[in-house]
Amino acid sequence: MDNGGVLQTEFNVVLPWSKEVALPEPAKQSASVSIINVGREVTCSIDIEGAPVQQRTGSGLTICSPLP
Repeated sequence: MDNGGVLQTEFNVVLPWSKEVALPEPAKQSASVSIINVGREVTCSIDIEGAPVQQRTGSGLTICSPLP
């Protein structure tokens, strides 16, 4: 969701693809990334203030969240 509480969805993006989102401080919810992909492996990552907090690689459904 963006900082207005609206779910953001991207379809059929050309790889490599990246997106940067800024959330207000304090954010109401934790940021997360969900990737549904058929075929190739993809990697998602979350950085907070420039510091990496999680990175995952997979195919099918890949989810990154800053929470364990």
